[in-house]
Amino acid sequence: MNQRIISRTVGLTIIAALVALVNTPSSLGAPIEQVSITDAEPGATLVVTSTADSGPGTLRQALLDVHTGDTVTFLPLVFPPANPATISLTSGPLPDLDDGNVTIDASTAGVIVDGIGLADPEADGFIVSSIGNTIRGLQVRGFPRIGIHLDSGADNNTIRDNTIGDNGDAGIYI
Repeated sequence: MNQRIISRTVGLTIIAALVALVNTPSSLGAPIEQVSITDAEPGATLVVTSTADSGPGTLRQALLDVHTGDTVTFLPLVFPPANPATISLTSGPLPDLDDGNVTIDASTAGVIVDGIGLADPEADGFIVSSIGNTIRGLQVRGFPRIGIHLDSGADNNTIRDNTIGDNGDAGIYI
């Protein structure tokens, strides 16, 4: 019985100390912001392991599963840099990138995202409608309209080291 009381007292003391720390001004004179543990954790890394249009391990599935702060990478064994592999899209446009602060990084792989097989004449490649995303290292081609479309509200995004061409209207639309 005494051990439980001591544990509760110690636990409450620790919580009280953390609350006091969060509410204490920092050395710069500004209060320390409260950050939850989930906000402080780094995002997940989703690895694309298939050149298929849809299903487990595909770019489409990664874009469906991605959350704010996540990174999508490509397995170099499947997407060798010296001999790029093609993801041929036929089932429809990719899901919008609407979570924010997501990185799609093909800088260590050879990835071609090809939309030439899409039936919709209005289909874009990547539609970005959120802030702080990075798309790098891809080849984006063959889309009926636009390779990478930065939609309204898509601020502070980085499109870097991509090869974008042979798209119907434009490579990148801002």
